[in-house]
Amino acid sequence: MVSSPMYDRLMTFAAQADFNAELQSWDSDHKRVIDGFDQAIERVRHFQEHQGFTGKTGEALKAWADQTVARLEAKRSYYMGGIARYVAARQAIAQAAADARRLSPTLIDSKTAAMRDAAKVALPYTPAIGVVTGAVTGVVANTVLSAGSAYVDAVEAQANAMREAAATEILERLNGGLNELSAGVNTLTQTGVKVGAGYQNIHLPIPEQTQENLNRGYVQYSSYDSGIYGRSAADDYGRAALRSDKSLYPDGYADPETDEFARRRALASQQVSKRYLPPDVDGSYDRPITNAQDLMGMDLLHTRVDANHHRNGVVWGGHVPANPTDIDHPLWRINGGPATDSGSAGRLAGIGALGAGALGLRGAARMGTGSLGGSGASALTAGTYSGKGLGTYSAPSQAGAGSGAGNGVSGTTASPGAARASAVQSGGSGAGRGAFMGSGMGAGAGGSKEDKKAKRRKYQAYRYLDDDPDALPEGYVNPMSQTYGSDKDLAPAKREDDGWDPRQW
Repeated sequence: MVSSPMYDRLMTFAAQADFNAELQSWDSDHKRVIDGFDQAIERVRHFQEHQGFTGKTGEALKAWADQTVARLEAKRSYYMGGIARYVAARQAIAQAAADARRLSPTLIDSKTAAMRDAAKVALPYTPAIGVVTGAVTGVVANTVLSAGSAYVDAVEAQANAMREAAATEILERLNGGLNELSAGVNTLTQTGVKVGAGYQNIHLPIPEQTQENLNRGYVQYSSYDSGIYGRSAADDYGRAALRSDKSLYPDGYADPETDEFARRRALASQQVSKRYLPPDVDGSYDRPITNAQDLMGMDLLHTRVDANHHRNGVVWGGHVPANPTDIDHPLWRINGGPATDSGSAGRLAGIGALGAGALGLRGAARMGTGSLGGSGASALTAGTYSGKGLGTYSAPSQAGAGSGAGNGVSGTTASPGAARASAVQSGGSGAGRGAFMGSGMGAGAGGSKEDKKAKRRKYQAYRYLDDDPDALPEGYVNPMSQTYGSDKDLAPAKREDDGWDPRQW
């Protein structure tokens, strides 16, 4: 399964960022500060105009008033430089939290998850697939076949790598902006108030409209202004233009609600025949790829599989996984929404078969005992995503790629192994005993309460009898060893010896 430490860290931040809204209760204090400066300056000006002295005394009072106003304006500018960075930080935190919530908590969609049971998935031929290291001599192939389980595991690993890259990018973008604001505050503090300098044109890291509101005493900012964060809700934080970008989806993706014209164009042109690899090559019709690691060289999240290519260039049908970094991507709707049984399991990293009790049978099958090869399966190593919309995929290093793991493999680790699971699974059984067919699973001496429950509800093919206080009488014949089938063909157990009593071996 997958490990998502950066996503977990980001969502922890997003949850804590909600407390940022509580700062609004102090926004009215800013209005009082601005009103205080304005009233103080107004009163000094009023005194200057109506002080009533003339001559040297009048000139001295006028000069004193000008100096006082300049000092107040300098302090006001100094305060505005601090409050503007405070507001910019609040805006960046709110935007980063909103950007984080655009990431999908579920790695794969329902349609992708359903393909796990597919016998074959047709992928476009490319040397980037691990087992197809180059062109096959004398063969022109355009299709590589993979088992559905391997395809889904590879998609999940790459989706996790993409989401981890997106989470890391959001955190780095936020930290970079906040560090810039912090440096500005430090510079402002070190410079201090220039006494008598009057109004200072301090560069403020906020939009002009927000600055005008602050000058009037109102703390207002909009998520549609990019601000110090560099992204805004105006384009869904950089996602809107990428949802149908041909550079990311060269073959596009089928939308049943709006793709009627493409369907008619496809029917008007002859379909390009699928040409497979030779039978003795992995990825051929007779030998589909079963190792998910062999698919890591291809960007599966933007590749259309099981599609029909037509001679007029139209690609019809097929499937493209939903984007894990864009919860509002149309593919989530097209593919039936998030997978129902992978949302929580995909986040339980490194547990292996220990997750069986909490996840049930289907969940446990995803946790190191299913299509990845069972307990102790090698870890999947996905490549990294970067570039525009994190749509540029870099395959993992080939060092150790044959086994799907190994030290020195670059990229994001997608599934820690479950090597500890076997020890846990076997920890309850005894040793050095005889055997008895059809018993419950023994918990051993000093077994836990859960082990005792398992003894009552789990079936074991045999049990050891020597020194077992629960051993059954000699000559017992287990009915389960002789009765099978449906309720219509069950028959009483035969009283003859069937060889299952170990004392008769």
